[in-house]
Amino acid sequence: LAQVALGAARLLPSARYAPLRLRLIRVLNALSAATGHFVPVAPLLLELLGFSELNKAPMSSKTRPPDFSLVLRVAKQELRSPAVQEVIVEGALQLLAEHLNQWAYSPGFPELAHIPCRDLRRFCKATQVTRFRKAARSVVDASERNSDWISRKRDNVDFAPKDAERVRLFLSTEREGKKAPMEKLAAQLLEKERQRAAAHAATDVKITSGRGSDGTSDDDEDDEDEYEEDAANVDGEEDFDEEENGGDDEDDDDDDEEFEGMDDEDVLAALASRAGAAGGTGGGLQIRPKLPPKRNKADDGDDDVVEDLVFSDDEEDEKPKKKKKKRF
Repeated sequence: LAQVALGAARLLPSARYAPLRLRLIRVLNALSAATGHFVPVAPLLLELLGFSELNKAPMSSKTRPPDFSLVLRVAKQELRSPAVQEVIVEGALQLLAEHLNQWAYSPGFPELAHIPCRDLRRFCKATQVTRFRKAARSVVDASERNSDWISRKRDNVDFAPKDAERVRLFLSTEREGKKAPMEKLAAQLLEKERQRAAAHAATDVKITSGRGSDGTSDDDEDDEDEYEEDAANVDGEEDFDEEENGGDDEDDDDDDEEFEGMDDEDVLAALASRAGAAGGTGGGLQIRPKLPPKRNKADDGDDDVVEDLVFSDDEEDEKPKKKKKKRF
């Protein structure tokens, strides 16, 4: 099981998969504490801290970091977020302190802590964030004090490393009393990690409590609002077009009323005289007057019919037409 977890953690060596790696290392630490067997998780954590994305200065961002217990990777742009970098770096240091604390009473602790302390000093020089540098130095200081304490204790023993039983009982009294220098720092980092997780969970509850009763999220509501605004804008444009076209229709109606009841020849003559009174058209352009729309007989019955005025002179000119008799 430990080999599978170690292989999965190294499968994707990228800072984007830090949530997956941190989760697997947390499982490996729990497995090591339950079985008492050593699992080399320190190289995985030191490799994670050595990625170049975490050594760059973070960019200001108001986005909340994702819940690392629910995701396997983060987006590339989120790696520059201060909140995401804080979760990765402090989470890696907390797991490293937990791993070192598990073997804080072992006679081989000075050799075990040598490589992590060296790489953490290198990380302190590379990082540009002050709080990350301070947190890494605290782990280095606790490891060095624990190494000195173990070195003084093992100088007084009279057994060899091959005596497994006596090695297992080494500093058993101090183990029960939790007197190792690494104990205090590991407890502090663990409590800080729990507080961060509780604060993140409380923030999630506060944000998600604003959802509607139908279960729709805020994003869905925003999409609906945008859709309604677009529909309102389209209706407004249609109304505006209708208003603009309405003026033209009114002008056309006025022309229709003016030429109503006149023959086509009379209409053309009226339009030509109007153009001549206005000074004509320059450049030899010809005006094609707009004729009024033809009226259907079917529509004549619906509208009120206004008869033309007939003068007395017109009556004299009119002659009665003779009706032709039909022959059978």
